Amino acid sequence: MGNLQLKQFHAAHTDTFLAYIGQYVRTTVNNTALAATKSAPFFTPEVTNILLFLEEFCKYTHVPRKRLDAIIPPFLFGQFKHGQ
Repeated sequence: MGNLQLKQFHAAHTDTFLAYIGQYVRTTVNNTALAATKSAPFFTPEVTNILLFLEEFCKYTHVPRKRLDAIIPPFLFGQFKHGQ
């Protein structure tokens, strides 16, 4: 049962989902960075949770990480990892 795949929908639905969630992350991080002060965190709790979710999503659905890198800049995941 280790090769469980969650493939209920057509791959285009996954692409659309990832595009929307990536747009949300990029927009939120951009808006946070524009309004940031030195004491404010770079990531909102929502973005942190989404990045955690996306890592698990890729792991369990076998979506290659390169697909995420095309949607969310890899440096955001790098910042996220170092920010914990």
